[in-house]
Amino acid sequence: MIGTTILNRYNIETELGRGGMGVVFTAHDTLLNRVVAIKFLNASGVGTEGKARLLQEARAAARLNHPNIVSVYDAAETNGLPFIVMELVKGVTLRNSEKLDLLDVLHMTQQICLALEHAHANGIIHRDLKLENIVITNTQNLKLMDFGLAHSIDDAHITEEGTLTGTLAYLAPELIQGQPASVKSDLYAFGIILYELLVGRAPFQGTVSAVLAQHMQGKVIPPSEHNAGIPIWVDDLVLRLLSKHPEDRPVSARDVLLILEQKSSSPATTSLFSISSKSKNNLPIQLTAFIGREKEIEEVIESIKNHRLVTLTGSGGTGKTRLSLQVAENLLDQFEYFWFVELAPISDPANIPQAILSAMGISEQQGKSAQELINEYLQDKNTLIVLDNCEHLIEASAKISYALLNHAPALKILASSREALGVKGEMAWHVPSLSVPDINHLPEFDELSQYESIRLFVERATLAKPNFTATKENAAFIAQVCSRLDGIPLAIELAASRVKALSVDQIAARLDDRFRLLTGGSRTSLPRQQTLRATIDWSYNLLTEEEKTLLRGLTVFSGGWTLEAAESVCIQEGSEFDILNLLSRLVDKSLVNLKDSRYRILETVRQYALEKLAESGEVDAVRDRHLDYYLKLTERAEPKLRSAQQLIWLNRLEAEHDNLRTALEWSLGRDDAEISLRFTGAGWFFWGMRGYSKDGSRWLKAALEKPGAEKRGAARAKALTGLAYMARYQSDLLASQGAAQEAVDIWREVGDKWWLAFTLGRVGGNLLIQGDLIGARRIQEEAVKLAREAEDKWALGDVLGNLGRVLKNSGDYQTARSVQEEGLAVYRSVGDKSCIAEALEALGTLAHIQGDDEQAVVLYKESLEIYRELHYVGGLLSLLFESGCIIQSQGDNEQAATLFTEALVLAQEADDKNILAQALAGLGGVAGAKGRPEQAALLLGASEAIFNALGVEIFSLSHHRLVDYKGWVANVRSQLDEATFKAVWIEGRAMTLEQSIEYALEVDYE
Repeated sequence: MIGTTILNRYNIETELGRGGMGVVFTAHDTLLNRVVAIKFLNASGVGTEGKARLLQEARAAARLNHPNIVSVYDAAETNGLPFIVMELVKGVTLRNSEKLDLLDVLHMTQQICLALEHAHANGIIHRDLKLENIVITNTQNLKLMDFGLAHSIDDAHITEEGTLTGTLAYLAPELIQGQPASVKSDLYAFGIILYELLVGRAPFQGTVSAVLAQHMQGKVIPPSEHNAGIPIWVDDLVLRLLSKHPEDRPVSARDVLLILEQKSSSPATTSLFSISSKSKNNLPIQLTAFIGREKEIEEVIESIKNHRLVTLTGSGGTGKTRLSLQVAENLLDQFEYFWFVELAPISDPANIPQAILSAMGISEQQGKSAQELINEYLQDKNTLIVLDNCEHLIEASAKISYALLNHAPALKILASSREALGVKGEMAWHVPSLSVPDINHLPEFDELSQYESIRLFVERATLAKPNFTATKENAAFIAQVCSRLDGIPLAIELAASRVKALSVDQIAARLDDRFRLLTGGSRTSLPRQQTLRATIDWSYNLLTEEEKTLLRGLTVFSGGWTLEAAESVCIQEGSEFDILNLLSRLVDKSLVNLKDSRYRILETVRQYALEKLAESGEVDAVRDRHLDYYLKLTERAEPKLRSAQQLIWLNRLEAEHDNLRTALEWSLGRDDAEISLRFTGAGWFFWGMRGYSKDGSRWLKAALEKPGAEKRGAARAKALTGLAYMARYQSDLLASQGAAQEAVDIWREVGDKWWLAFTLGRVGGNLLIQGDLIGARRIQEEAVKLAREAEDKWALGDVLGNLGRVLKNSGDYQTARSVQEEGLAVYRSVGDKSCIAEALEALGTLAHIQGDDEQAVVLYKESLEIYRELHYVGGLLSLLFESGCIIQSQGDNEQAATLFTEALVLAQEADDKNILAQALAGLGGVAGAKGRPEQAALLLGASEAIFNALGVEIFSLSHHRLVDYKGWVANVRSQLDEATFKAVWIEGRAMTLEQSIEYALEVDYE
């Protein structure tokens, strides 16, 4: 068998062992490049049906996925031999392990209960529980194996009744009588295992017939009669498990687990047995699977190699304790001794040495202090101490760590705390939240498991509700839960536990009230880890009053903040707070994060502190200061957006966009209309350039409609000019022209030539779109005159560009070129890159119209690079379309389709319906050129319907001469009979905007 390959996949390598059930080999799985165990089952005499039954039972076991169960990967048959492919586990069986003390037995058997609970919940009975089928891994984990005899609860008679299956010493009385196996028979076998571990021998001894008779009628001697140190409650549990009648045994493995958890941690039990002098670690056994963190584990281990004190820092619930324990388990072969010291229950710093002594199992001695005993014990031992939850005893933890490290040269300490200990030589390692998906750009369902938070939610939800599964239907809600909970493991586990009563979408919908929702953690967890609120309460209560005040104030920020912003918003009148120092302390305490000079706070912490802010009565004052700061920032930025510093200020406002939204929404709810008008009037330049025209229009309208906003003055006129600008981007020409005309009237009253010239440019631009060339030229010439009188270069460049477009559409290309070149020179002197790009684009269009496509491409390329650098959506949209037109006219339909498609997608995001219609028509032209006339007619019909709905002439295509629109339509007509053409065209016109976009993106243009 060794050296052979089965199923063209498994290379048999070595024999591990053999027994009555078959032979086990190691093998290399060539498909997944891993080493596995393969068990060939002894199927002699069972026939074809028997083999099928064995494989069916093995496949049933493959449904199980649990950290305390050896995974079954595959089950098949080769050359008449059925076999099972399993996880290869390194370790020893409980039968061959060293003798365990009472606490080890009670803790380890909890893992057996967890495995049984999972199996039974999934409808699987083991039927051959024994010490030989339980492995202690090299990381001190228990794994239940050999489900070769397992069967489904739903198919209880799969093995012939009357046939004894299982090992004699573990057979329940009802199995001896020929009754089918059940949950209760597994619990009986578990009782035998528990008895053996406690006493060192099975409860029933003798010949086969004698053992069978004792199973049926023999009295069980209580374990305490063999070992007086065993508590009475352990006797009671064992005797219940070994009851002759199934109905007298515990109901489930879960019931047994709860007894073991509650009783084994009681002082009465722990005081009976100190840790054996032979024990080398007291690392607690983990009862749930550890999810992800592979990279973090590697980094922490590397840090421990290079530093003697490593402190895992992070906010509450991020998994510091669990990560430290996992790291310790991974280092079991690197240290001789491991001691886990839990400081959370300790309130008096003086008790820390005693806690360390207790963890090591060392008794106090007269005449020696606890510190002296620890020093003596550690002096020559290669030891890792895990010092957990130090934050409330930070100074004392630092002092004892320093003292121990100085005294014991082979000692290393892995601490966990919400802030670093501050000891010389310490390596502080921040524990991040689990990875979460971007809920706005979710990957495919099959790729979601790459995110640790998703895997954790699904695993814990399955523990809470065994039939829970992640599906394509609930995946988006799972992602939403994990993302909104910031990837915090504790919060995700608490949310997952709610699947017992709520669907995932219901959990997601209740996250606004997360502190009420996320309760009910494990009863064995620390009290502060049983609810999300208690976890954050613990951190909040450790803060000074100044730190609490600052944390509350920081909650008004959205999307982060700068030091300058915090100093402006969070300093109360008469306060002498040192914001930088306080912020640094909050960063140290893991409540605030700092990255690239920008501070952020987890949303869960923010919601908690918002509640505290509301309780303090400070909300209005803090939000007013927040509004004042961001209003002034926006007003300071506005003129910079028309200068050489444009990109710097665009990026600064982009970074603060969430704060701008928050401040603006607050202003709209206040009484002062002037502030809202000033805010929107200063903000619309930014919104327009970055493609936020839909939001910008909404905010401008809301500000203009506020009581008191009707006052005619510069603030109202500026907001009206902005609305005219935004509405035009959304192709609402009626709203744009109405707002622009009112703004013009007010600017004339105010006497501001700069703003009057600029606003007239909007009026003229609307007339151009509507085809009124005469009116547009008259307005733009007046604007140029006003700009020259105002002696403002930027305003002059703007209106020259507007006039140049009118001249181009009027056919006066030479004059148009001269005007645009003057405008370009003005913009270069000002340094406004966005306007330089607009002028280059206009000159490129003129070059194309005059037959110089080579020059047009050069100018367009330079313009496109600037637009992309600035992320200037408005300019990018028009240029993408115009570039597509030139490329398409040169015969490169594939590249043209790429440009039109990008324009379509961006226009949809920016809600620019005019460009949407243009891009659809462009794609229709490409489809027609590629010989797909019906697709082309649909797209062209849809485009026409949008133009008609906007109330504008199709494209103004007949004017700017970039587009051979008539040629596109004629080409399609030539490929279809008239009846088909009309029918398809009408079908395209009937499509909704969303349908037309979806259709356009699905068409193959190659």
